[in-house]
Amino acid sequence: MVNQTQPLLPKDALAYFDDSSDIENRLYFRAVAVRSCLENVMDSVFTHLIPENNIPLSSWSKYDLNGKIKAMRGFFSDDVVESLHRLRILGNHGAHQKYHTELKQADILEALPALGAVCEQAIFSYFRKHGFVAHRWLPTIFSTLKPSYRVSILERLFVEQKTLFIVDKLAMAYVKNNQFFESIKFIEDCYKSKILGSLQKDDLIEKMEMISKALPYLPIARNLADSKKNFEAVAATVSEDERSLFLTFLSAVLAGHGETDSEKLPQ
Repeated sequence: MVNQTQPLLPKDALAYFDDSSDIENRLYFRAVAVRSCLENVMDSVFTHLIPENNIPLSSWSKYDLNGKIKAMRGFFSDDVVESLHRLRILGNHGAHQKYHTELKQADILEALPALGAVCEQAIFSYFRKHGFVAHRWLPTIFSTLKPSYRVSILERLFVEQKTLFIVDKLAMAYVKNNQFFESIKFIEDCYKSKILGSLQKDDLIEKMEMISKALPYLPIARNLADSKKNFEAVAATVSEDERSLFLTFLSAVLAGHGETDSEKLPQ
């Protein structure tokens, strides 16, 4: 059975993810693998989403992991930066024998979702800066992700951008994530907060009811393999001159997932 809680991770990080998932490995090997995965995620985010005029590539390549995390302040929120440092320290403990007795399996299990949160934060930061209008295909590309990821990202966006567009996308993401009642409550709360008018509220509720009834027939990603398939179908329609760093980054996240349902987390 597919574990639906696997975090988003870039293609090249998957080997490290698999290493850290091997329950036969000793904890210090797994901690080092988490650090390697973190370094790969950081490089993927930088390469695909950080404009070179913010941090020159020549400078980035000289940073150690601590320096790279510090350089991300301003792009990532403070809580994510703190999480990155905790992961770095976990990896350091795996690399130094004197800390091996302090490692716990719970540390590894908590590390993997934190790594996935970095990728979600990267997507959030992109939309926070550019919105959904930078390219006409952005909403469609975003919709290829599993609804749970969309909910997580859009909830954060809604805190800062209480627009009708975000309300509509988040309400739909709730429904597609099998959270119909949360969707309706969200719409009602937006009406009470005067974000929506009466007609807008009624139209959105009717729309959510229609989507809920149509769920069995919609091409909604149930796992990352589904996301990959949907993404590749949509991305193929984007012309070369319209492609952006966001498209490249999402491709890097999804391209490593095969056609099987072999996604796994450590037991």
